[in-house]
Amino acid sequence: MTRFADKVAIVTGGRSGIGEAVAAQLAGEGARVFTVQRTADPQHEHLCADLAEPTVPEAVVDEVVARAGRLDLLVNSAGMMP
Repeated sequence: MTRFADKVAIVTGGRSGIGEAVAAQLAGEGARVFTVQRTADPQHEHLCADLAEPTVPEAVVDEVVARAGRLDLLVNSAGMMP
């Protein structure tokens, strides 16, 4: 299925759990997926970033737009376990 062909997505927390499943599904349906987490992700284009820092979310969006020329989808799935 290619219902997300030509779409660009950011998935925060895309290396595990729900975020990983969403990133895989979007990629499987044709999206160009950027994952954002504190460690590298070998399966998708990724940005290593700490989203808890106040200026980082905007910088992440700017970086994806610079690389891909656009942003169509944002999935906020990052979380922390104490």
